[in-house]
Amino acid sequence: MKRRLLAFGILVVCLVALLPLSSVLAQGEGTIELTASYYKLEITSGSSVEFTINVEYTGDVARVFDLTATGPADWTTSITPSYPRDKQILDIRMEPPEEDETVYTEMIVVTATPASWLTPELGNTR
Repeated sequence: MKRRLLAFGILVVCLVALLPLSSVLAQGEGTIELTASYYKLEITSGSSVEFTINVEYTGDVARVFDLTATGPADWTTSITPSYPRDKQILDIRMEPPEEDETVYTEMIVVTATPASWLTPELGNTR
């Protein structure tokens, strides 16, 4: 289980590395910036973890950005809009900001769930 926790730690580190308070991920015909509300989350065995991510786009034309989430082996990851949460999404269309706005904003949720057979060994708390 320590390997699984290490792998999850790598996922968290990757999110922190990708989203250090705020990250600009695309440049050229505009920029897209991702910001997470929380970068480190703790879960109990059998639970999933959710990262809410604010996506901000600044540009002159509508663009479609592909989305992927990769977690540790045997974990399931998904990306959903903040509402409705019943749909998994693979891309996001970002529109140019309105005239009275400087950025176009969307919220997405990245969920990581360990396989049900991954349980910690007795005596391990982390």
